[in-house]
Amino acid sequence: MITNKIDRYKILIRFMIESGIITSQKDLGAKMGYSKESTISQIINAKVKEPKDFIERLSGFVPDLNKSWLETGEGSMLNSETGEQNFFGDINGNDNKFSGRDMTINPPCAVGFDIDRIFIEIAAQRKLTEEAQAQTRKAQEQMDRLLTIIENLNKR
Repeated sequence: MITNKIDRYKILIRFMIESGIITSQKDLGAKMGYSKESTISQIINAKVKEPKDFIERLSGFVPDLNKSWLETGEGSMLNSETGEQNFFGDINGNDNKFSGRDMTINPPCAVGFDIDRIFIEIAAQRKLTEEAQAQTRKAQEQMDRLLTIIENLNKR
């Protein structure tokens, strides 16, 4: 559990940037209608009082945001961390026209930006596995050799 609300705000903003929802913290401020570039920074760092509707406005950018997590740190950041797409209500609506307003498309996987690092880690693990297999083969060869020596000594 992340106990510091400032850290939770920073995690959320990083998630929003990595998901392509915003390009920067300043971009978030502009999209929320703040004229000063530093307003978001001042709010999340508790330099100014947090507006009453701040969390509600943030959830407008991330509809799956678990507001309780943002307030208390309990649970996970998103209500649904399954990676599935969620659809709410009748997809056709009353007039048989699908507008998409009741549809939430989860942002791309937050790990996508780090895929190169993941491949490097996998390659490193593969190398370690190959080294371990080579050591195991060598140990088995030595055991076989010792067994042969013992058998030859017992024949005498």
